[in-house]
Amino acid sequence: MQELLDEVLEATPDEIEFRGKTWKIHWWRNYMKRRFTHLMLKGSRRKTDGHSGQRDQWKLNVQLVALLLLARKWKIVFLWWAYWRWLYYVVDLDQVEVLRVMEASKKKIPLEPSMMCTGLAISMMDTLMSQTREEAEHIQAGPVGVRSGA
Repeated sequence: MQELLDEVLEATPDEIEFRGKTWKIHWWRNYMKRRFTHLMLKGSRRKTDGHSGQRDQWKLNVQLVALLLLARKWKIVFLWWAYWRWLYYVVDLDQVEVLRVMEASKKKIPLEPSMMCTGLAISMMDTLMSQTREEAEHIQAGPVGVRSGA
């Protein structure tokens, strides 16, 4: 357990095997998180337009895997457009390989700071400030780490 905690605190990258080569999966950085969200929203927009099929969903998954493997801003900017096309059109990726990358990357998202920032941003909205005291007290959460009702 202490080794696992040390890996989390030191932000040690996980090593996975992808297409016979060992890749390091790093913690998500802001640029990669932004691009990932953009791709997901672009893919969901296609679904609502009715143009998305199973092939488009697979293409999106391959694009996301290429993004997660490159991981750094300059690699993404200069190499992503060619790398995902190479994986999609030339290499016949297995779904298990894609799943392995996605699963390892899911562990590398710093959720707690993100959730705290979202909570603070919501509490600073002007619509919350214009509520009555009773409404605000009913909605506001307690301090982090304190159980409700304690």
